[in-house]
Amino acid sequence: MSVFYDNNLTDAGRALLAHVQAGAVFVPTRIVIGSGCLPKGVTTRTITEVVQPVKSLEVNKKSEAAAGTVVFGGMYTNMDITQPFYFRELALYAKGVEEGQNKEEADEVLYSYGNAGEDAELMAAYSTETLVERQIDLVVYVGSDAKIKLELATGALVTPEQLKEYAAPKKHTHAAGDVEETTGETTEAAQRRQDEAMKGLKQGLANHLENKDNPHKVTAQQVGADPQGSAGEVEQKLTRHSQDTAAHVQGANEAEDGTFYGKQGGVLGFYKASSMEITTLPLPAAKWAPQPNKAGVYRQQVTQQDIISQVQPNTTALDSFADLATEELLEYQGVEKLWLENQNGTVMALAKGAQPAADIAIQVRVLN
Repeated sequence: MSVFYDNNLTDAGRALLAHVQAGAVFVPTRIVIGSGCLPKGVTTRTITEVVQPVKSLEVNKKSEAAAGTVVFGGMYTNMDITQPFYFRELALYAKGVEEGQNKEEADEVLYSYGNAGEDAELMAAYSTETLVERQIDLVVYVGSDAKIKLELATGALVTPEQLKEYAAPKKHTHAAGDVEETTGETTEAAQRRQDEAMKGLKQGLANHLENKDNPHKVTAQQVGADPQGSAGEVEQKLTRHSQDTAAHVQGANEAEDGTFYGKQGGVLGFYKASSMEITTLPLPAAKWAPQPNKAGVYRQQVTQQDIISQVQPNTTALDSFADLATEELLEYQGVEKLWLENQNGTVMALAKGAQPAADIAIQVRVLN
């Protein structure tokens, strides 16, 4: 399966998003898959068209996801594919439509684009042995309050010609005594029913294997990773802390248990707050750099004087948080976690997952 690590809203898509946030209706028009590589000097943000389109899919799915994102999908079949290709490009085209008496419809633009590069999957050409049908979904950011209109084309999945060919009687030759009639169901109908059942089982198994949310509820203790059972207690306390809105508002009181999560003496944990003062810390996108010897972790040094002047080596903890808009932006960019560390008196901002691609600002409380 192709892996689209490099996925982005295009510049044209960002302009359309601003139009939608101003009141226009977001209309997804088609999903396009392609096999092209990004031209030199072009990024997933500056690109304006799919490089080498292979097939356009009717949008047949709209499902709201977390943090202002929506899942759009379309059904892919290789019945019209004559040559194998690498599934390297995945794109969503969309347009904005004004409501009211002065209804205006903007031109279709390339809204979201991803390129799998060397992680592209080789897709087979059609033959009687390699018929491929697959629902292809992609997640895009449209904002929390966007109005979305999805028009489903009638008969988009199966043409009358395909249905007629599928339903046509098949000729079979059998020796006498080889066939025993057991039900009123024809052989073709029974085969189709079994094919559908097998397809459902395969899809269910694939969905289960891709489920990373611990569907069997296996604990760290059960696999020997937490023999003392302390992880559950810490996780519960951290959950209460993250859900306590009073602990994350400027000028508010402490959390219910009077603690904040941070690092003191090189140890992460919950510590009593000594100050309620909150400081805004800008984190420019250009200053992030990979953390040495830690894949998927990025860092930048904090030099803001009103923060570092309060930090003592190995004794000061730092509590940081972001507003909802910043959290949604980070989640869309693939940033799993963002935090501050006191590294022997040097304050470092760290991000796990993808490298933050936009300038952001977070709130910081220094705990001595």
